[in-house]
Amino acid sequence: FVQAKVYEDYSCMLNHTNIAANSNRFYILQILTDNNGQVWVYSRWGRVGERGRTVLHQCNNINAAFADFKKK
Repeated sequence: FVQAKVYEDYSCMLNHTNIAANSNRFYILQILTDNNGQVWVYSRWGRVGERGRTVLHQCNNINAAFADFKKK
């Protein structure tokens, strides 16, 4: 079992609400690292009130994780 932690302050939650269109969505994005130096970009998105979809993308290094994080 690997324990990962958020790298520095690279964790955010975005919310988009449009009442007229009945749209209320969220996006969670984090860079995670472990004690072995492995790096991942975690993202979860969907409609508020639902679990949504999740992706955990392993990166080769922290710079690749920064690029993936900023791209999203």
